[in-house]
Amino acid sequence: MIVMLITYCYVSTGECRSEEISPPTRTWEECDSRRKVLLKTMVHAIGDDGSVAIGVSCSVQAQPSN
Repeated sequence: MIVMLITYCYVSTGECRSEEISPPTRTWEECDSRRKVLLKTMVHAIGDDGSVAIGVSCSVQAQPSN
């Protein structure tokens, strides 16, 4: 499964976190397309909690075995 991760940092503390964006994507092309749209909409945006998005990436995540 390919997941999209957004990395953001807090302006006040400099602390950075990564968070998975749902739903997961099925292909690299789908993930890359969504990543590009998100990057365009997040440029220079500061969240209500004082966070600034610094990047979006696609990553492979193994599905848990049953």
